[in-house]
Amino acid sequence: MFSNVTFYPHTTLIERDFEPHKTYLLMAAQHYDTNTLPVVSATTTLFCITVPAVIWKATLYEDALICCELAVNTRILFCEKECDALAKSLASCQSVLMFVDWMDTHIYRYLDRLFSLTGGDVTIMGAGCGRTDGKNLPIMTCNAEVLNGGFIVLLSPLSSRIGSSHGSAFHNGYYIAHTENSNQIVSINGEKAFDFYTKMLKQHFHEEVNETNIFSMGLKYPLGLGSMGTEQPLRVPSGVKDGHLIVAGPMEEESTLCLMRSTPQSLLVAHSIAVEGVRGGDKELSTQSCFMIECVGRRLVLESDFSQELEAIVRELGDACHHFGILSLGEIANSADKYIEYFNESCVIGLLDAAQ
Repeated sequence: MFSNVTFYPHTTLIERDFEPHKTYLLMAAQHYDTNTLPVVSATTTLFCITVPAVIWKATLYEDALICCELAVNTRILFCEKECDALAKSLASCQSVLMFVDWMDTHIYRYLDRLFSLTGGDVTIMGAGCGRTDGKNLPIMTCNAEVLNGGFIVLLSPLSSRIGSSHGSAFHNGYYIAHTENSNQIVSINGEKAFDFYTKMLKQHFHEEVNETNIFSMGLKYPLGLGSMGTEQPLRVPSGVKDGHLIVAGPMEEESTLCLMRSTPQSLLVAHSIAVEGVRGGDKELSTQSCFMIECVGRRLVLESDFSQELEAIVRELGDACHHFGILSLGEIANSADKYIEYFNESCVIGLLDAAQ
């Protein structure tokens, strides 16, 4: 998918790194000043996404940039609603890499559109992009032009493998939730969502929840979407508005939820499951790039143990030609025969073919 991957720990890129008639995907950590990027040839295309941090090898950086030169057989598009070009390009596609603004209320619409066009042997992974520093700056751009109301997608005819897991443990449930505006839970079991959530955490964990600590409590006690598989996708309560719970990620208008519990001990199991899923037998790693998508919530829960997770992934997939990735605000993954989903608190690992 990428013919060349370069790490830049400082705020300046050299102009000759961007060649005419080539396309690049820039993954910028939120404290990297993208205004310092040089003016490039009119035939050069620079897509840029902003995330809380980038990963290079086994280290996390909040002020660095990763520059990925697209392989000649890889196509990149910005898609809005219906996209005929996307349908045509997917005809010969085996691997999809997708990026979306994590605050976009239409994420499920994009996922449904993408999944409806893919065959059963296509693997899809991606991330919710955004900032955690409170700055109102662009999240996705193309040649400095802001991209809103859609998603960036990379399409490759070469196969890839992905593995994912979060490790959060089921505790109690199931409950019926009603939502609005995609990411606001209005009620749970007929009660105001925030009142129900605070009651459950006090009853089960003797925890006091308020509007100030809701995000830290949400990371420890996320809500699981109970209708999906054995490891439910999570929704992390991150705010309160008029008694509604604001969650990180989209939901259906009516959803079945359960109460989950995330601890450092449980989360640290996830990377081994993801690595096992991505290996898939005797796949040659020397021509593969190990691309990691790690939820910002994992870092906040694991704290100092987060570096242990990154080191373990790099060690266990050490023969790959590159090890890099991003800290995300939501993770996108499917494994060819499963429905695509938007996750929270997950570790997603992809082995992307680096051959041109």
